[in-house]
Amino acid sequence: MPNSSKKYFLIPQGEYRKILIAKKEERESLLETIFETFLFSNLEDFLRNKIKDLKELYQSLNEREEDFKKIAQVSNFEELKNKIEELKRKQKDLENKLKFYILKKEKIEKEVKEIEHILQLQREIKELSEKFENLKSKEEEICIKKELLRKLKILKENLIFYENFEKIKIELKNNYQKKKNLAKNLCQIEKILKSLEIEIKEVYQKEKEIEEKKQELQTLKELERRFEEKEILHKNLEKVVELFQKKAKELEIIKEKINTFKREIENAFEEKDQLNRTTFLLKEREIITESLKAFEEYEKSISELKTTEKKFKELKAYYENLENLKRDLEIKNSAQYLAKFLKEGEPCPVCGSTFHPHPIKTGNFIEELKRIEKELLEKKEELEKEEKKFFSLQAKIENLEKILQNKDKEKLNKDFENIEKELSNLPQKYFQNPTKNFDLISEIEKKIKNLKTQLIYFENLETKKREELENLKKEEVAVRERLNIIEELIKNYSSQEFKSKIDYLERKIKEWENKKGELENNIRLLREEKIKTQTQLINIEESIKKELQEYKKIIKKLISLKREGFLSSINDFKTQASTLFKIEEIEEEISDFFNELERIKERLKEVKNNLEIYKKNWEPLTQKTLEEEKLYSELELKKNEKKLLEEALGNLNKDIGRVEKDISHFQEILIAYEKLIKDKKSLEEEYPFLEALYNIIAGKNKKGVSFHSFVLSLFAQLILKRANFYFKEFSFGRYKFIEDEVLQKKFILEVFDHYTGSKRETKTLSGGESFLATLSLALGTSDVILYLYRTRPFESLFIDEGFGSLDENTLEKVVNTLLNLAHHSGRIIGIISHLKELKDKFPVVLEVYKNQFSGSYIKINKNF
Repeated sequence: MPNSSKKYFLIPQGEYRKILIAKKEERESLLETIFETFLFSNLEDFLRNKIKDLKELYQSLNEREEDFKKIAQVSNFEELKNKIEELKRKQKDLENKLKFYILKKEKIEKEVKEIEHILQLQREIKELSEKFENLKSKEEEICIKKELLRKLKILKENLIFYENFEKIKIELKNNYQKKKNLAKNLCQIEKILKSLEIEIKEVYQKEKEIEEKKQELQTLKELERRFEEKEILHKNLEKVVELFQKKAKELEIIKEKINTFKREIENAFEEKDQLNRTTFLLKEREIITESLKAFEEYEKSISELKTTEKKFKELKAYYENLENLKRDLEIKNSAQYLAKFLKEGEPCPVCGSTFHPHPIKTGNFIEELKRIEKELLEKKEELEKEEKKFFSLQAKIENLEKILQNKDKEKLNKDFENIEKELSNLPQKYFQNPTKNFDLISEIEKKIKNLKTQLIYFENLETKKREELENLKKEEVAVRERLNIIEELIKNYSSQEFKSKIDYLERKIKEWENKKGELENNIRLLREEKIKTQTQLINIEESIKKELQEYKKIIKKLISLKREGFLSSINDFKTQASTLFKIEEIEEEISDFFNELERIKERLKEVKNNLEIYKKNWEPLTQKTLEEEKLYSELELKKNEKKLLEEALGNLNKDIGRVEKDISHFQEILIAYEKLIKDKKSLEEEYPFLEALYNIIAGKNKKGVSFHSFVLSLFAQLILKRANFYFKEFSFGRYKFIEDEVLQKKFILEVFDHYTGSKRETKTLSGGESFLATLSLALGTSDVILYLYRTRPFESLFIDEGFGSLDENTLEKVVNTLLNLAHHSGRIIGIISHLKELKDKFPVVLEVYKNQFSGSYIKINKNF
């Protein structure tokens, strides 16, 4: 079935014919493919597997039910529910007993706590009394520490004065020592500076003499440079002369290479011209040879065309006679068929007359008609073959005429002789493999290009070398002129005298400058050092003055502390230094002592009050005194009773836990059991329905027909019903497909022949009849698909071949039906055929022409 997304429907000859000639099983498969009914066969498999799965699941549920019964040790569902109820009652009894024991235990625990609390209060009163007495014995010692703390705080407040006193004392000592050292250094600096100033005055007195020596040295150095320049110029002159000779030789070599390249280029151009001419002549010779062969082929084809045309006309005349004979036999056969039903006094269905004086004679027209149809088919194939050959020759001749247009055979022969003559004068190596000549030309062109590149390179190199020689010549002249000038300047001097004199002057000047620089630097450093020392001395004196003032203030403060009695001497700060850091510790100790004393006093009072309260409540209630020994005995008895109760509670909790675990376990089984019963009930309801549905679809019914086959038969009936509309039209009412017996006959496809009054299988139809049946079936399929799938109509319908097997009337009928179909449906209908008669019947014709030289091409003709 065509894809709904496409807009065309192709009816190729032979594809739909498969449905006609196929076996019944293959035909069923083809219909299944067209209508995509795989789903229905898959549905049968699905239901079969589903029923199998249901059976297996039901069996599995039964097995699980037996497992539940074994685990719960019951015989049925109700027994399991009763067992759970019994366990719940047992659980309730145990929980009531547990509550009773818990209340009893809580009462004993309360009594134990009261006894323990009374004993605790008695112990606490005893301990607090002992602590209070101990603290009272230490009270005097704490008062002494309190007085010491007051003295230490005053010393700590004034500690900064003592520290500053010691610090200033050390600083004064250090500053006095620094002042003494600086004064001594200043005296030494002034003495050295005076000595250096005298020495530098002597150096400055020789400055004029040194300047004269510098001028003399400059003059001598200038003459020395002239001597050096003379040596350099001599060396440069030798190099220039040597380089000039070398460059001149290189220029000669380059000239020789340039001449060689020019000769090679000329030879290459000459070889290229010969190759081009050879290639051109060979190509011309090939074209002329092909034209001469075409002349021979043309003459041969003309002769063959005449023979084929004659044979074609004879076959066509014979074929037309057979068709006329077939038509007469069909009319006689129809008349004979109608004559069977004619009765005296009843009107004829053809002419309407009730009088039948000349009834047709009985004869066996069917056998004769079959023989004629068979011969017609053979002759038609032979006629088509000859027609194809005729048109092929005709097209070939037309093509040759186009090729040979404006060509003269004699002129071609003459040109061929001239080319052969010219080729004989060219080198024979170019004829051995003409296809390689283009490669040779390409290689020669590359060679010429490379040679030209090298020639340009060496010509540029030649120009460059000439310029270099000119420059060297100019340089030689300039060097010689400069040498003459220098020799004139130094002709009265010797180079050795210059060197010794220059060395002497340089040494003297350097000694004077070094001494001067050293003295100036030393004087500058000493002056800087003097200023620095003087500044430091002034700063030290100022610092000593300030420190003395501060020292006096501190002494006054320390004397006042001594007068007030806080100091016996200044050294007290030294002796008490370690104790000063313990002030906070002593403060904390004193504070803790008094806080603890107060706390114990308050707590002792509180505990005694609590004990009195317990005593008032305990003695009337228990009729027992609060003696310590009796209380301990009572406490031991209560603890033993509590221990026994705890053991009983532990055992009860274990029993309750076991019962709860059993209830939880059996309830889980009960829930699973309930779900299992529901699942079984659901399966028992579902299984009969699925089994009945499967039997219907699988064909296990009274008629023995599967649902898949039934659906296919419905589709087949729809196609055949619609195909009959076209089949009756095409066969002039003779044939129709049998629609209603497709399912009963198990997809055996048959047609009913109205002329013979009999039915037969579609695979027995002749070529033309088979084509009409195929075309009808394809058009019917197209209409049914469009109807069923509600898709957009196909915009195009293409029918491939088959029209050559139809007689003229049938062909006319088929074409008219297709054109009407195109007109009413709005679709484009295309026919693929070689029949020329069809050209005038369609509005647009696309003709394909073959050409062995230029290839196939298409020509469009319009008939409107």
